[in-house]
Amino acid sequence: MPVSVGTNFMLVSILAHELGHAAAVSRYGGSRVILDLPFIVDAPALRRCFRIWRFPRKHRMVGRLGGVYFQTTDFSLFALAGTRTLRPEYFIACR
Repeated sequence: MPVSVGTNFMLVSILAHELGHAAAVSRYGGSRVILDLPFIVDAPALRRCFRIWRFPRKHRMVGRLGGVYFQTTDFSLFALAGTRTLRPEYFIACR
């Protein structure tokens, strides 16, 4: 049972990461899309959709770091929940 809960937490973490990219890219006028499983699994599809590579270098960097920022926030929340409850499934999401 804890493995399936941990897997769900990992999927939430991946989704937060991809939403971070989407938020950062849309800030600079990139296309907004509805993310579904192929976009989470296939990074080149995400790049094609956003056309981020046509942006100036600074905007591309912000777009790439947006995912890291969101996922770090997500990891922090999972790590805090894991240390408070001592349940291993929270730490699985941080891998």
